[in-house]
Amino acid sequence: MPRTPKFYTSLFAGLMVALAAGAVWSLVALMLRNDAPWMAIPLALVGAIAAGFVPVRHAWGSAAWAALLTLAGIAYAQFLHAANVISIALGTPLRDTLAAIGTEMAFALSVARISRIGAIAIAVAPILAAALAWHRARRA
Repeated sequence: MPRTPKFYTSLFAGLMVALAAGAVWSLVALMLRNDAPWMAIPLALVGAIAAGFVPVRHAWGSAAWAALLTLAGIAYAQFLHAANVISIALGTPLRDTLAAIGTEMAFALSVARISRIGAIAIAVAPILAAALAWHRARRA
């Protein structure tokens, strides 16, 4: 399938949906004052739905996009949550914290804070998203 502007627009729409779900995860974690690792499962559902925006020919392509979009949402959620934790701890505005921390510091903080259940949920989420997208594409 040739890469047309429709493909890139659809991919961008799917990516924005997955990132929005990651932002919601970060807000839920902030409101509950914990990491909310269970939010990885709803994010997998959103990733599977967002993969439906991307026009692909085969079910495995839809599954791959679902896993990638879910991973993007998870990474964004973890980055925002790490920035929230640092911002609260230092008493600085979130905007300044987002500009100051790098991906390395956010990744290190996310890995240090994650529980065993959280790691399992994050590992299962892309697999679940891929399975759901593959099943949805096979039915269509």
